[in-house]
Amino acid sequence: SEALDEVKRKLDLLASNVEGELTMAGRISNTYGPSVSLIEATYGFVEPGTGKVLRYAETTEGGMAITHGEERFQVTTEGNGPAVEETVIGTGFLVARGYLLTNLHVARPWWQNEAAEQIIGMGFRPRLLALNAYFPTIPTPVPLEVARVSEEYDLALCRLGRLDVNLPIPPLANEEVKVDVGQAVILLGYPAGIEALLARLDESVARQIITTTAMRIPEVTRELATRGLIRPMVTQGHVSARLPGRIVHDAATTTGGSGGPLFNRNGVVIGVNYAVLREFSASNLAVPITLARQLLREQGIMP
Repeated sequence: SEALDEVKRKLDLLASNVEGELTMAGRISNTYGPSVSLIEATYGFVEPGTGKVLRYAETTEGGMAITHGEERFQVTTEGNGPAVEETVIGTGFLVARGYLLTNLHVARPWWQNEAAEQIIGMGFRPRLLALNAYFPTIPTPVPLEVARVSEEYDLALCRLGRLDVNLPIPPLANEEVKVDVGQAVILLGYPAGIEALLARLDESVARQIITTTAMRIPEVTRELATRGLIRPMVTQGHVSARLPGRIVHDAATTTGGSGGPLFNRNGVVIGVNYAVLREFSASNLAVPITLARQLLREQGIMP
């Protein structure tokens, strides 16, 4: 019957759309995946004036108390306790030769971080100890230096500390590229950081890496990079809302995916992922790339 033919035609169309979206995700991932890096930032705190490093107190009596969630720690600038250090994982992607874009809260991980703000409030100064990018096809870390930031949009433009990074640069959307509710999007990034990368490995390989590195994040990352096992995760979704200064979408992600590029189906970057709305499992936020272009203009790398 005609009605049945119509249903069949619609199903075929839907199937080809779904297939189209799948091959599109694969195409974008193959082309631009190598330009999407895992970013690892390690920071600590120093006492201004003396330059003394903030450490965990060796006894529960010494030092000052800080709370982190349910836990309480004693910290001090005296003694030989381990230094108070934090390593954070995020995502970044190339936007011009020698430059990478990420979130400000990835490049300066103490920014808007509750525990860090508590310590800063006590008069200590955060100090970035390491900021490295790991690209899928490069077996060694690429040091980064923050060139420009936008606190308003949680963005950081970073300069690469190496000149041998020759990877495809994804096209960035301009004002003419429309972002409509319902349109398909593809997100590349490193949600859940190194745990997710380890989970994707053969169990014996994962166990070997965990044993040799004792799960110290910087060592795990280095080992994964040496073995060529750093690859961004690809998730798909749709734009669920357009708000001033943000794109709401439902491509799955979590911590670690911050700073990842959000592509449209033509392989053009339309946004930079920056937050997960915990209340709504399917709502993630991205800064429109048109707002990030301003940073690139200020740096003189985009007309």
